[in-house]
Amino acid sequence: MSEEPVIISGPSRVRGTIQIVFLVFFLLLFIFTLFPLQEWVPPVDILLRIDPVAALGSLIATRTWVYRMFFSIPLIALTLFLGKFFCGYVCPTGTSIDLWRRHVLRRYHDGLPRKDLTRWKYYTLFLILTSAVFGYSLIWLLDPLSIFVRFLTLAVYPAVVFILDGALALISPAADKLDITSLAYKSIFQPSFQGALAILAVFGTILMLELVQRRFWCRNLCPLGAFLALLSRFSLFRRHVPYDCTECGECEEVCPMGAIYEGGKKNVPADCIECYTCASVCPAGEISIVAGRPAGPYSVDIQRRRVLGSLGLGFVAASMFRMDALRVSRNHNFIRPPGSVPEDLLLSRCYRCGECMKVCVTGGIQPAILEAGISGLWTPLLVSRIGGCEKTCNLCGQVCPSGAIRSLYLTEKTFVKMGTATIDRTRCIAWEQQKLCLICDEICPFAAIDFKLVADAEGESKRPFINEEVCTGCGLCEQKCPVEGTSAIVVSPIGEERLIAGSYVSNQKIEARRKAIEGRTPIEQLKEEERRRRGEKELPKGFIIQ
Repeated sequence: MSEEPVIISGPSRVRGTIQIVFLVFFLLLFIFTLFPLQEWVPPVDILLRIDPVAALGSLIATRTWVYRMFFSIPLIALTLFLGKFFCGYVCPTGTSIDLWRRHVLRRYHDGLPRKDLTRWKYYTLFLILTSAVFGYSLIWLLDPLSIFVRFLTLAVYPAVVFILDGALALISPAADKLDITSLAYKSIFQPSFQGALAILAVFGTILMLELVQRRFWCRNLCPLGAFLALLSRFSLFRRHVPYDCTECGECEEVCPMGAIYEGGKKNVPADCIECYTCASVCPAGEISIVAGRPAGPYSVDIQRRRVLGSLGLGFVAASMFRMDALRVSRNHNFIRPPGSVPEDLLLSRCYRCGECMKVCVTGGIQPAILEAGISGLWTPLLVSRIGGCEKTCNLCGQVCPSGAIRSLYLTEKTFVKMGTATIDRTRCIAWEQQKLCLICDEICPFAAIDFKLVADAEGESKRPFINEEVCTGCGLCEQKCPVEGTSAIVVSPIGEERLIAGSYVSNQKIEARRKAIEGRTPIEQLKEEERRRRGEKELPKGFIIQ
């Protein structure tokens, strides 16, 4: 025998405040995603760790469990208990949409009936899970949390830094006159990411869909919302309307999810985000939250034919992306960040959130456009000409929420071989112009570049050579090469190591480094020998001797 519902409270009057608090919290975590990470800051990738659809898609596609996926379990449990509260109070994408509509699109009204497209979010969920079953996760394409963090990283963050740096330039003359040197000569590293306009267009489209229907994305397309809707059928809390409701329709008009119908007397629990805006406009003030399972059937409005279509489309999408990935893997020339798992696993794990790109101290980690094929869109690449991999930084693995980049200890990370540097002798200053350029040798943190005597038309002179056994492919040499345009020293993925588990450190590598350091010709000795040969005076460190 079912118990009578118990009235818990009236309408929530603090929802907007709670939304802002969570949004500010996530933005602060994003701001603190920089080198070095502060120990007192919570995990900066917590927003993506709690995403159950991302965790489920990655789990199915890779057939492996990453410990960070445990963070999604509390959200699942709370949804079973409270319903789709996450969509109404916590989700930063939903909050952004609400703020956009409240402050920009105040005069626009819904142009579509309530149930026209609501079932499509379930089809997108089935498509994503089906593609994962066949080995490729599409969660990065439609997951609202991945989209939000990617938008912040690739579009908002560079713009904010540009504005702040411009502001510093404006106040620096005044700071100089006031002898405030910390501001007078202060500058901020300007990040720049390829494909930022495309990311801006994606998020902008989500916002502009509000012109079509209120919370169009949340109602009709969001796979995370669909997953939470399926769980919310077991929620212990529901909207309660008395039997003597006048069916005035005020609550139906203001419901942001279109979950109320028949003048306000009925609603779809799967679409309710527990905002209880309806209660705030009820003329009788009788709408309330109740505890207990209300009587009546619960169903999800989907069509079998379209479900089968979404399953088939998921299979086709997974097959096409996997074939594209196989084609690229046979002939790729890009470098992944240190600790990246094997390519097929990375493509299924990576959320394309951009956290690793945000935290990269040199700005070298960039989103792939077509370098890694369509299947690798927005995955992280190390573009060494922009920035190499800093020896003292291992943050890309620490902030990765999916395990696509392993979190390695700093010592372990320095032994990861991402590729091998190669010298183009037709462009190298030392080889082609017969000048003693020591920049790559000076910048190499592993003594992988050494100078050896080479006979030429003018006699014997020393030229740079790469010790391939010691080179890790960090790309610092490529970044600092003074040659205009394409660097004279380029890193390729030859010899790259990408392990799912286990250590990158070996006795062979340790011994090779020891021998390289002991057998390396000291830079000062090279300069002295060249000065004697050329009859030059002492020059600053890194200077190219003519």
